[in-house]
Amino acid sequence: MSNVPGKKRIRISSPPNTRKTIRLAEPELQHGVPSTSQRRQLGIGSPQRQIRTSGPARSSNNKGSVGRLQTPEEQQTCVLPQTEGARERIDWDEGLEIQLDEGCEYRAEGEGVGNVNDAALAMPQEPDIQSSNSMFVEEVFDEHLPFWQLTETFFVANGWDVRARKPTARWYHVQISGIGDELIVSCMCPASTSRSTGLSASCFHIKFLLEYLEVKFPRSSQPYPLQDDSEVILFSRERGSQEGIWINHFSIPSTDINQTSLKARAVVQFDGDDEGTGSWACSKDSGQRCPHIAAASKFMMPDLGEDDRIEKASSDMNAQMIPRRRLRGKGPISYLPIPPPLWARIPSDPDFPQCTKPVDICGPPPLIMLTSGGTCHCANPRPEYDSSRPLRTRKCVIYGLNCAWESMIEVQPCGTCAKRNIGPDCQDLGLFNYDNDRLVTHALMDDYTSAYTVSEQTFTSWVTLLTRRYETMRSNTRFLTEGSFLDIWFAYVQLQCFDGDMICGVCGPTPEDTIWDGVTLAYGKKHVLPTLRPPTIIPDDAPSRGSRYVRHQQAIPGRDLRDAIRRVCRTKVIRLVITDMQETTENLQDVEEGEDEEQFEVDRAVQQRKAKAEKKSMEEYKRRLDDIPMISKGLAEVCSGLQTIFLQEYGMPALDAGSTPNDSYRLLLLHLAAEESVLQMANRPALKDLAIFVTEPTMRNASALVKIPALHGALRHEFAAPSGVSQTLLEVAHWLYKRGKEILQELIQNNSGLPERCLPSEHDGEDWIETGCCYSMRPIRLRPAYPNLKHDVRGDFNGQRGHKCSKYWDLYGKGSLTGGLMCVWCPHSVCYGFHNIPKGEGRNDVFSAIVTRWEKAPKRIIYDFACALGPYCMTREPQFFADTQFAVDGFHAKDHTKCSSASFLSTYTNIDPRLKDINTSAAECGNSGIKRMRKSVRWMSQDRAIIYAKIFLSVWNRNRIRAMDKKSPTETAKIEGMVPRNRDFKI
Repeated sequence: MSNVPGKKRIRISSPPNTRKTIRLAEPELQHGVPSTSQRRQLGIGSPQRQIRTSGPARSSNNKGSVGRLQTPEEQQTCVLPQTEGARERIDWDEGLEIQLDEGCEYRAEGEGVGNVNDAALAMPQEPDIQSSNSMFVEEVFDEHLPFWQLTETFFVANGWDVRARKPTARWYHVQISGIGDELIVSCMCPASTSRSTGLSASCFHIKFLLEYLEVKFPRSSQPYPLQDDSEVILFSRERGSQEGIWINHFSIPSTDINQTSLKARAVVQFDGDDEGTGSWACSKDSGQRCPHIAAASKFMMPDLGEDDRIEKASSDMNAQMIPRRRLRGKGPISYLPIPPPLWARIPSDPDFPQCTKPVDICGPPPLIMLTSGGTCHCANPRPEYDSSRPLRTRKCVIYGLNCAWESMIEVQPCGTCAKRNIGPDCQDLGLFNYDNDRLVTHALMDDYTSAYTVSEQTFTSWVTLLTRRYETMRSNTRFLTEGSFLDIWFAYVQLQCFDGDMICGVCGPTPEDTIWDGVTLAYGKKHVLPTLRPPTIIPDDAPSRGSRYVRHQQAIPGRDLRDAIRRVCRTKVIRLVITDMQETTENLQDVEEGEDEEQFEVDRAVQQRKAKAEKKSMEEYKRRLDDIPMISKGLAEVCSGLQTIFLQEYGMPALDAGSTPNDSYRLLLLHLAAEESVLQMANRPALKDLAIFVTEPTMRNASALVKIPALHGALRHEFAAPSGVSQTLLEVAHWLYKRGKEILQELIQNNSGLPERCLPSEHDGEDWIETGCCYSMRPIRLRPAYPNLKHDVRGDFNGQRGHKCSKYWDLYGKGSLTGGLMCVWCPHSVCYGFHNIPKGEGRNDVFSAIVTRWEKAPKRIIYDFACALGPYCMTREPQFFADTQFAVDGFHAKDHTKCSSASFLSTYTNIDPRLKDINTSAAECGNSGIKRMRKSVRWMSQDRAIIYAKIFLSVWNRNRIRAMDKKSPTETAKIEGMVPRNRDFKI
């Protein structure tokens, strides 16, 4: 702090301690490199410093550049004599100096305690700080080093190489602020933010502003207007090496409006054209979905949507990325397949060699021998054990459920990489050899798998639990760190044989009844890799189909007519009642003295509610008087039989009589007046049964119309009457058949063929860990392209689906997370596969998964948006989905207030007992388990999130399969839905 008169007090940093401890490099010897004994005699020990490269400081913490910290016993100490007031300056890194006060103690790394006679030998060559600072000032004033003011408080400048005396390529923010009579200057360069000294006076940016602020940046004459602190600022723009390419630098504030400090700002660099195509880099976040990059791209491309900007901004980075699974590790030493846990074995699992008694019970072997089958992980194919070459014995640690043991392991130097060793696989011992130093028991790994598939169990909590258990059991070795445990567990489960568990033994390889649902098991969008390939991806070599939109697929044309029919059918029958208004007025007169005032207020409120209800009934009655003639006229143009039924149940005579309409006719009118396609009410198999009935209208043929519940109920009502089925209802049945056939033929004529079964060789055998797409059925087709459908691949998420349905798409993919998982289940809660959703759930996810993997479309697709999925699929592949019934499960049906019950599976279950065993909540049961992983998956990378989900679903399925294997034959028959053959009986 300066106390010079006439100047403001300047706060640079907290004062340094009177004694500072630093580590010195070892002195150079004149006669070559000394031996270990010579080092001990000299008392200087072995050097532990890391190799320091030239260039700017690599991080704000400079401790990593000087090696590990020695214990007091290992350190050697010397005290340099200094004259009073003298100060020595030692440059420890570019732009960073340490000021040592009198009596400062120096410590040099070593193995013993001794004296160093000449501490100067241990000092790095000292740069001329004063000369470098003078050069810095000259470069700024000559405009060779950019140092610009952005706002009233923020500046930006290039870094400075103290030794080379020249600017660096990095940019740093500097901030000034006045607090009282103090001027506080802060900078984000390594010299200012270093924690090793606690001093910021070594920062040339701070020194420059303290001395030349009013000279360089006078308030009276600014060459350009200053920006606001909350704005995105493009402060530098230079031509690139190619035509049309620019190098742009932005100063980006924090996306959180509450964070306005210097640390919250970032510098974003964009190298590319003005259309946004190029590479992006951020000084704070290296992720693809960095919010600072998104803000800069929005500044450049304001006309694009948010997702388009982010996708365009990260397109160049995506193209250069390699899947992290290949970058993360060198792989474990163990490589042989590992059997699933005993509690998750199923009959279809292959036979594995019998392992010895678990190490957690009998203890570890004293020596783990290297035999044939041992390999190294450095190359593919893996280098194998050579019996003719010598072996080594080294220490290793075996981690078990309750403690860790030290043991010995035989290894052989690898002849391929020369840095690693060939080690034993240890699969027969029930051990997993990760790197010849750390081995874990299969029981330990399987125990975590069991824990997180039963309840919510994060890696952090699990490692904490095991660490405490090790302490309780007095283990001499601590448990693994969280990072090490994650690496070992993911390497372990990738070798476990969780295969063949995505098939239900009852439903077979391709279930007829499928339940689809999305679950928000999402990870960060910044972890999305270009290898992610959900079924919705349309490759360049995908076949092109000629499907077109078909308008007005409803049974009854005219939206106003359909609205009026639904309005009349959904309101109660009203009989006009003349209310004596004078009597009502008399009942509401003021209370007389002596009466119960509280009771009067209660009665008054009841009368008011009654009057309000009567007024509403009067309004509905008048509206119905207007609707009846309009509906009658409209139905006469559609089908005279429908007109007759409507007037019979809802005409003026019925209204005057106050009669209640028959429920079967009411349901029939509601289904015919629905906004869904007529094929939702009657698909191709239902139309075939209807054609048989129209030709021969017998009771037996009518009983087969269970696929058209509304018509089946009306026929059942009339067949039960003495007069039998009426000609009016037969006319309606004939009209419905013609209408359904007409729409079906119109759809098929645009795309008459079935999708071809073809899959190019480059798409076969794709790794599900990379693609995020894991189904029990291998892909047999590519997702076709439909050039005539304008909105083919437009997302459905995050909004209401027009006027046809009141249910909203769930807000999947919100914030910075992906869209989650799309899973398919059989009625027995066995998951047949899943794929990752990059943005949000939609109809395209279900459609694409079925088209690419099912040889024949499922008989029944149960989905919470089946009311919209049916038309979506029929528009694109009418032949493929013509025999499929689309139904909403019972759990979500209550949210579809505008949809007809023809879309609900419960409507069909009411008249077809064979459907009662379909567990429509199978997907919700599975989702409830999947949600236990949300917290863990949220912070994972893409490959680990996919593996984590796959292991969970495999364990889930295996538990379901094991439970079904224990059922009796009677229960199995019930599961298979066996019912007696149809007989001639009254419906």
